[in-house]
Amino acid sequence: MSLQVTLVDYGCGNILSITRALEECGAKVTLSQDPNCIMNADRLILPGVGAFGHCVNMIKQRNLFEPLQAYFATQRPALGICVGMQMLLTQSEEYGEHAGIGFIPGNVVKIKVSDDKRKRVPSVGWAKMMIPQSTNPFYMLNNEWFYFVHSYVARPHDTQNILGEYSYLDEQVTALIAKDNVVGCQFHPEKSGQAGLAFFRKFLQL
Repeated sequence: MSLQVTLVDYGCGNILSITRALEECGAKVTLSQDPNCIMNADRLILPGVGAFGHCVNMIKQRNLFEPLQAYFATQRPALGICVGMQMLLTQSEEYGEHAGIGFIPGNVVKIKVSDDKRKRVPSVGWAKMMIPQSTNPFYMLNNEWFYFVHSYVARPHDTQNILGEYSYLDEQVTALIAKDNVVGCQFHPEKSGQAGLAFFRKFLQL
């Protein structure tokens, strides 16, 4: 039987490409912006493309902010992608201060400015994810390459919530976070080829 996944359709995210990648992994995807459907989902994915504050506002306009907070508190499997991951944290400094969902205490800050012209913001392109702990459920993706597009980086207060990072010259950038069954990835698995599909398959096993 297909795995059931609810993809939050609030107007900010690569809905079509995420859906296709999940279906490739054997999932049955339901697109929804209905609070009751989201609250009762078996598995939930929160995508995100654009600015943190805009994404939060779009969620609030659809009366989904509190239902998402309540869902994450159930500890059922959930995944935040890109800005969807950042919104799991307490707040972001992108274009002012904006409150996030707050499931994982921490802040979202801008990638460090550098005199090295190789370091550009936003960070766009492929990077190797480093997962140091063999007990990490995503350890099989250590040293795999993923596709990133972002100007801001998640900084959880508790480093135990950081599962993976990538090196951007003078900065270690958070690539993968988790708390209980809630996972967040800064990269776009739907744009990361076979490694991205392997990541989705592992999430579907949670």
